[in-house]
Amino acid sequence: RLLPHDITWTPYEDHRDVCPFNNIALYSGWIRCGSTKIRYLPERVLRQFDYVQTIPRDPHATANILMTVDQIDQHWLQYMKRVLTSDMLGSRATLPSDTAPGYMVWYFRISHPYIICIPEGYSVRSPETDAAVQEET
Repeated sequence: RLLPHDITWTPYEDHRDVCPFNNIALYSGWIRCGSTKIRYLPERVLRQFDYVQTIPRDPHATANILMTVDQIDQHWLQYMKRVLTSDMLGSRATLPSDTAPGYMVWYFRISHPYIICIPEGYSVRSPETDAAVQEET
């Protein structure tokens, strides 16, 4: 029952002067603590970093499930090679609803195929048409 105005879209915005953004936050891959390993894929939540939301890479492309603990450690030690590039980041978002072309079509078709009813009187930007996405279906 949440509506878009009930959500804090930029949770870290008020704290940037106290804790500035560090590029290590854009590291993409496995991180681990002891034997526990977790995929950390910021490209799947770019909006939090004020970038246009793009269609994320497949998790296996960045964090293959078969990676060993030693391989994870090596990636972490050389994390600058695993930081998202400017091409992956795309352009800066100016509105919380900014997305890359084709993202909304992908989002409703792949990421969130179950669409909730929109309350009467609430306007929602319609998904754009993207020839590449349309050809996939």
